[in-house]
Amino acid sequence: MARKEHILRIYCCCGFIGTQTAKGKTAQRIWGEIRFRKGGCWSDYNEGLVRRGCISGNMFWTAYVDEELARMNAGKVGRPFDYPHSMVEYARRRHAKGGIDYRSLEGELREIMKLTGKKAISYSQMFKRCKKLDMMGAATVEKDPEWVRAANTSNRTRGGRIVAAADTTGMKLTVRGEWMREKWKIHRGWVKMHVLADTATGKVLSYCITTEETADHKTLLALVDDAVAKGHALDRVYMDGAYDTKAIWRGMKERDIGMITNIRKNARTNSRGCMERTHAAIVRNTIGDKLWKLIHRYGTRWRIECVFSDLKRVMGETLSARSFAAMEREIDAKICLHNRYKDVVAEAVAKGRGN
Repeated sequence: MARKEHILRIYCCCGFIGTQTAKGKTAQRIWGEIRFRKGGCWSDYNEGLVRRGCISGNMFWTAYVDEELARMNAGKVGRPFDYPHSMVEYARRRHAKGGIDYRSLEGELREIMKLTGKKAISYSQMFKRCKKLDMMGAATVEKDPEWVRAANTSNRTRGGRIVAAADTTGMKLTVRGEWMREKWKIHRGWVKMHVLADTATGKVLSYCITTEETADHKTLLALVDDAVAKGHALDRVYMDGAYDTKAIWRGMKERDIGMITNIRKNARTNSRGCMERTHAAIVRNTIGDKLWKLIHRYGTRWRIECVFSDLKRVMGETLSARSFAAMEREIDAKICLHNRYKDVVAEAVAKGRGN
């Protein structure tokens, strides 16, 4: 009992005081600061959601087709470009957002280009040009042939260090129902997407895709390294119990990044080669699971689930690609648009607060 009181006294001295509730709001006093959670300005938030449509449906490029083609063909050797990059980018955004196939996109572009008197790109050329678009950053994960490739987004680093969360989700490869799977035993599986996201902005910092057999914890250190290489200063990472391995604990300690994970209730309290995990297990077992989660704000981990919800509800959770490389490009386009959407909503809300 004395040991438990000693640990509690340490946490109180560090700044944990407790919680208090009031009518219409909740105040949390943790680590020396007070944060009030109450209803925000919905009009500003709704305006941000409206502006998202200005990104995927932006056709401002149609007025500058000739100028863009002139810049693209300046000094080019060989056959000149017939279609601007902005047209291909528009098709890529529409494909990522609505899952529209390339043949339907060709018909859509035909109607759009009638207003300018220009010719629309064909669906076959559209597909080839989309394959050549630059990805947002790629890093090869070594030491495992199962990991083919990892990609990262170039998210802007916010002021201070970032509190991130890591988890995995699945992307479907087909829209067929459970009848086909259970009755006829047709199983296509899914693609596993490992994500490291910013808990404050909801933007994806880094991600990689693997087969469904890959364990969750095997890609975490690679995601953290890629995020740091992109300039993101990570303070700590929230994760579930699937990442509770000695290799992860030691790797995060070497990188000087905090790790908050759900340790098993029957976890060993002897070191066995990992003092960091042992110390965390002793503290959790001493003060109890409920108080441990409150002190470390373990509920913050659920924000990664909100990221998955936003991504799948807005961009869809089914991939139309068949090859692994094409799946990677399709997911890359979805995450790129997802991050841009988050920027637009944040800018609208910040502008509303400024007014």
